[in-house]
Amino acid sequence: MSTLKDIHDYVKKNYEAGNYDDAKAAYTSWETEAKRQSNLTDFEMGVQKAQRDYKKNGTFATYPELAIDVVNKLFDDKALEVSEFIRGYNSEKEHIKKH
Repeated sequence: MSTLKDIHDYVKKNYEAGNYDDAKAAYTSWETEAKRQSNLTDFEMGVQKAQRDYKKNGTFATYPELAIDVVNKLFDDKALEVSEFIRGYNSEKEHIKKH
């Protein structure tokens, strides 16, 4: 049975040998293409997700907005995209509830 250290050593050995370079290149290519396909901001994606959720089942998800805000304050806005998505989602949720 492998221990966590064995798994770590295996990954490190393969990483240092460059065995993950193809996967990294493929991911980078996919990520770049996905960004080109969508000109929506994170806020706008949150709005669309709220609309889809409501249309699908009449309910909304609950996202940890306060927790993400704390993470952003502690880690120099590393989760800014997530917080913008949540803000968009919650904004649209409130808009739909009012109408």
